[in-house]
Amino acid sequence: MANKSSFQSFIGKHLPVADAINEAGERAHVMAAKHQLATVLKLTSQVSPEFITRTALYARQTGYMKDMPALLCAVLSVKSPGLLAEE
Repeated sequence: MANKSSFQSFIGKHLPVADAINEAGERAHVMAAKHQLATVLKLTSQVSPEFITRTALYARQTGYMKDMPALLCAVLSVKSPGLLAEE
């Protein structure tokens, strides 16, 4: 007789439970705040300083955000301080 415990999978039991719905309407996982912040900083290294400037202005004026424009301005102060002084 075969040993049934040899073929059991424990992978699914250790996966975290999906706790959100993504844009496609499927189950998803919410990223932790530290991971989301790291993602923003990583993305700023892939775009031009001019785009960061426009994004910070849009987030503040249209999105009524405070923290994201501040973070983008901090990145901009290192990446291109001259643009920060213009706006």
